[in-house]
Amino acid sequence: MTANMTEKELDEFLERFETWDLDGDGFLNDEELRLLCQDDLGYFPSDDEVEDMMTRATGSKGTGLDFEHFKNKRALAVIRQYTTERIAEQQTRFYPRRQPPNNLKLIFQFVQDLTTLQTLGWVCKQWAEISKHDMFWEPLLRRRRRAEQMRQQAYGMLPAINVRSGFKVWYMGWLRDHADELGSRLQEENYKKEVKKASCSHHTCGLTVVRTWVKDSTVLVLTGDDKGTVQIRDPTKTAEREVLSSLSEHDAAINEILVTPSFIITCSDDCATHVWAKDAPSFPKFTLTGHTDAVTAVTVLEGDENTLVTGSMDRNLLTWNLKQLAATNKDTASRNYTQVKAGLKLTGHSMKITVICATPERIFSASTDSTIRMWDWKGKSLATLTGHTGPVHCMQLRQLVSASGPVDCLISSCGGGVLKGWHPDSGKIWFSKAVHSSPIMSMAVTQEVIITCATDSSINVYSVVTESNVALLKGHDSVVRGVQVDAARNRVVSSGDDKMCAVYDFTNALAQNRETKIRAYVKPLYCLKGPKGAITDMVLQHDASGQKWLRVAAICNDKTSHYWTMK
Repeated sequence: MTANMTEKELDEFLERFETWDLDGDGFLNDEELRLLCQDDLGYFPSDDEVEDMMTRATGSKGTGLDFEHFKNKRALAVIRQYTTERIAEQQTRFYPRRQPPNNLKLIFQFVQDLTTLQTLGWVCKQWAEISKHDMFWEPLLRRRRRAEQMRQQAYGMLPAINVRSGFKVWYMGWLRDHADELGSRLQEENYKKEVKKASCSHHTCGLTVVRTWVKDSTVLVLTGDDKGTVQIRDPTKTAEREVLSSLSEHDAAINEILVTPSFIITCSDDCATHVWAKDAPSFPKFTLTGHTDAVTAVTVLEGDENTLVTGSMDRNLLTWNLKQLAATNKDTASRNYTQVKAGLKLTGHSMKITVICATPERIFSASTDSTIRMWDWKGKSLATLTGHTGPVHCMQLRQLVSASGPVDCLISSCGGGVLKGWHPDSGKIWFSKAVHSSPIMSMAVTQEVIITCATDSSINVYSVVTESNVALLKGHDSVVRGVQVDAARNRVVSSGDDKMCAVYDFTNALAQNRETKIRAYVKPLYCLKGPKGAITDMVLQHDASGQKWLRVAAICNDKTSHYWTMK
């Protein structure tokens, strides 16, 4: 029969044989014959049936079907007859001689023959397992590749499709869709499990900053607005959300609020910094004047809340000492507060000051001029730390646990998406890593990881121990402006312009990275929704011990503040 075949027919048979010969060894084995029956004949044979068909087609047991047998039309006829007989037997078992139920009648409106219906039922039951294997999709993808190659030869416009890459693209897309569906349900369940309630309060003007204060085991919230007022609230009083205190000595927008053991320190666009006593915050205890432009940053000396450093739009830093004047102003119930004069004036930056850190030996200042300057307490500039490719908006001085042990580190991030670590004593670089492709908006630090968020809607987790990116937290679809970390439980809370806060757990991602050295992708545990405007600032509230996570407080650009209480 082969001698009567034309050259074109032989080429067609050879192409069909190569389509099913997935491993290219010149034989169709049991698995490849099974796929031929499934895709070409619509039948899903068992192992015994595949072995029986192979024996009938080749005339011997235990050998594969080579091209010599394949091009013999009798071998294909044997396989086709065998599958037809088995399908007929299964039809009899599947459809007994009685009236079918109504739902089966409905299915028959769309499926015309029992063979397709039987095949469909089998696929539905086994789909979750079958779809994980390349062998199921390779025949279809091979045909698609062949069609695309022919089109490319004809039109010269479409590239060839690789079988493995084609399957991988499809399967990864299917996994993402499946994970999104499961993730949405899990997020709702986790939200109901962990979030007790949510509430909000309205203001008469835009909010600029939010901070927390633990007073007598009660966690209070401080919010600053663009009219220069700082309100102190107790979010647990959801009925009225009454303002406990209102600090309204500033004449312009609040830029920063710093809470120390004894003071509440506020700085504003009115060029002044007010220091309020916690026990009597009706009027400022001290007013720090000396800057000629908006005060944009403030910090206190580590271990000494009476020594302050402020930075401004005027590109200067000023140091202040409150200790020597604390005894001279005991009348905090009147407006006769003390105006403190500045100590040192540190000049050197070419643009505004964004962040300040202070130790007993050093003062560190970051600026939008892409540099960090290191000073001593005599006003001498010790070093200028360069290397950032954009404005430095985030900087923290922390002790990190590296592979060699605890290390003091100055951590900074910039508008170029670069994260850097510096030795605070010498100013030498420790590590530098590009973690984002867009400006970094906020940063949170634990002893082992550094979490950053950026305008590209992503959140990155950087491991200090391995000096690599270990996890990418994806859940936002817009700019992520704030990130906070609960180090005790490896939880991250983020907020952004998409009007929600997302809660992540990256514990498994750290374990996975230690084993595979591959960065993990983490979906949110759940999302905190409710705001109708973009969230501009967000903070975690802990209890008096600082260990238990009680609440998330956030402010929005629609003049509202929101609070989510945890169970």
